[in-house]
Amino acid sequence: MPIWDEWGERHPCTILFMDTNVVLRTFTEEEDGYFGVQLGAGARKRKNVKATVMGHYEKYLPDLRRKEGEEDVHPSHLADPPYLVREFRITHGEYLPTPGSAIHARHFVPGQNVDIAGITKGKGFQGAMKKWNFKGMPATHGTSRSHRSLGSTGQCQDPGRVFKGKKMAGRMGGTRNTVQNSRIIKIDRGRNLIYVRGAVPGQKGNYVEIRDAVKKPLFATDKVVEGERFPPLPTFEFEEAGDGCGEGGFEVMMPMPGEDPFNPVQSQAA
Repeated sequence: MPIWDEWGERHPCTILFMDTNVVLRTFTEEEDGYFGVQLGAGARKRKNVKATVMGHYEKYLPDLRRKEGEEDVHPSHLADPPYLVREFRITHGEYLPTPGSAIHARHFVPGQNVDIAGITKGKGFQGAMKKWNFKGMPATHGTSRSHRSLGSTGQCQDPGRVFKGKKMAGRMGGTRNTVQNSRIIKIDRGRNLIYVRGAVPGQKGNYVEIRDAVKKPLFATDKVVEGERFPPLPTFEFEEAGDGCGEGGFEVMMPMPGEDPFNPVQSQAA
């Protein structure tokens, strides 16, 4: 959906929902050889989770040990097993969040760049023109019913075979892809929504992985809210009234540029 800022500039955005992200466990350099965190997202029915996997969840999330009818001690924690589990590396041990803590949309900073990875849409079996952007065969000059052909695929007797990796027709999509340097335009803390400029790999409703941008994170610049040098470490402090309340009015927009993007000369003169 499009979003217009205070200057009237249009930003085409993709909306991402933080679906009950909870820290399952942490990894330390002393025990595991590196610093990392294991996150669970979404919810799955207990009857669909194997007993061995459920034991792993219950070991690090005491809330999952509750029986039916008992009240949740921490409403922000998972009441059901997570649907998806992923692991993320962390630079230092002091940034490790405590197991059971929730990760909300405000964990990210409006204005920063992020790298988003996901499984692309499956296109099925496609020809070489669509899959590899081949130009195809001539449209006239005697070409008969092979206008979208891929052309020659190999040589004659020597080597007498098709080289491995040759670009030919085949299955397209359904692979992991990463979009780098996608800027966060706005964050809705109440609804746990992240507005990212541009497209995101995957079908609607799919899960994606969001990380701080490696090449151009934009931290410590005027493009990030309050010019923050680092993201909230280990995570943004949870507020019962705002984060994850499901209501509007808790939106945080990225900083606006100091000059009019449509007429920078006139704005400098003003």
